[in-house]
Amino acid sequence: MYEKIEDRAAVFYKKSNFEIGMAMVEWPVANGMLQQGFTALFETIKTFLCNQCEMNEHKYECRDLVVARVLHVVGL
Repeated sequence: MYEKIEDRAAVFYKKSNFEIGMAMVEWPVANGMLQQGFTALFETIKTFLCNQCEMNEHKYECRDLVVARVLHVVGL
């Protein structure tokens, strides 16, 4: 049983927060928890954008700012 748990948890042993985030998206979707999957995807997109804009992905202000900038560029 321990080996099965290790196998399922192995997807979370990634190198970057983005990779861990993508694993967090896949797991709830695969288990029928779509709302949790969308929430994880939204947070993972924020992490990705912060990294692309060289902003601190750990600060809420940066995460909100990067979303606001993207929405402004898109025109929403």
